[in-house]
Parts: sequence; C-alpha cells; structure tokens
Amino acid sequence: MNQRDLELLSAYLDQQIAPSDAARLEARLEFDKGLAATLSDLRAARTALRQLPKRRAPRNFTLTRNMVGLNPPLPRVYPIFRFATVAATLLFFFTFGMNMMTSRSMQLSAAAAPAPYAAQEAAVTDESMPAFAPEIGRAHV
Repeated sequence: MNQRDLELLSAYLDQQIAPSDAARLEARLEFDKGLAATLSDLRAARTALRQLPKRRAPRNFTLTRNMVGLNPPLPRVYPIFRFATVAATLLFFFTFGMNMMTSRSMQLSAAAAPAPYAAQEAAVTDESMPAFAPEIGRAHV
C-alpha cells in the first residue's frame, strides 16, 4: 500500500474520481484483500468522524483592523538616529560642495595665470645672451 493508493481510496469514498478510475479501483478491490481492508478502515474512520458532535470554536481567531494597525513602540534612541542621519546628510552635501568649489577655483586660476617660465623665456632674446662661441683661427697669446 502506497500513498497514491490511499489518496485514490479517499477520493473514491468522497466520489471525487472519474467513473473509469472507479471501475478500475473496484476491479482491484476484488482481488487485493489488503486494499479492501484499507477501504473499510477508511469508511469506519469517516463514519466515526461524522458522528462526533460539532463544536464551535472558543473564540474568533480573525484579526481586527485595530489589532493589525497597532504600531510597535519606537526605541528611545530613535530621535537621536533621525538627527544623526540629517546631520550626516548635510555634512556630506557641504563637503561635496566645498570640494567642487575648490577644484573649480583651481582650474580657473590655472587657466588665467600664464606659465611661470613663459614670461622669462619671452624676456630673453638673442641680443641679451652672451656669445660663448670661440673665434676660430685666432691664436691665444
């Protein structure tokens, strides 16, 4: 006897199976005495359960809107965490803004000021440089 046979017998008792399946099960019941004994045990259990008095539940187990809507109490440090979150957010934006302003001002000052050596190179010309080339063909005395 397996679980599938028990489910099939239960469906047969409740008349929830197709007529072709019922005919096959009835043919099996004639030859398999263990299956027939299990069917009679299931019938006896069903009859015993139906003879029990019906009782009402001791209380209603459904939840009301008030029971569902109750919010749990907040921790005592909750306002401190809210304040810390706001402070951290403001500090982040302040730091980000200052970083953007300083990088922007550095870019502007670098673009406006000429290179330090460019002015010196412009001032130096060929005339101001001394000639270091030795004169060829003159003997030193």
